[in-house]
Amino acid sequence: MSEETPPIQYYEVIDFKTISKRGAWWILLALCRETESNKMFLAFYKYQKRKNQEGESYWQKKSSFRWNNINHIPKIIESIQELTEEWKNQQEL
Repeated sequence: MSEETPPIQYYEVIDFKTISKRGAWWILLALCRETESNKMFLAFYKYQKRKNQEGESYWQKKSSFRWNNINHIPKIIESIQELTEEWKNQQEL
């Protein structure tokens, strides 16, 4: 069984990685392309499972954040690693 395609509107989804999918929430990181300008970007998306009036389920976007500059990615990764270490250290106190 293949993973469900995220319901990202307006952009072509090149690839994506699910970060978490539990209960009514789905958090993912997607590599997308703007269809008109052909520019690529990374984006976090957070979806919530909802039901329409007919009782059919669908994913509703709750929030998103995108990175347009590939040169920022190494600093983002470094910052995540440093803050994760700080988080771990704080939990040990």
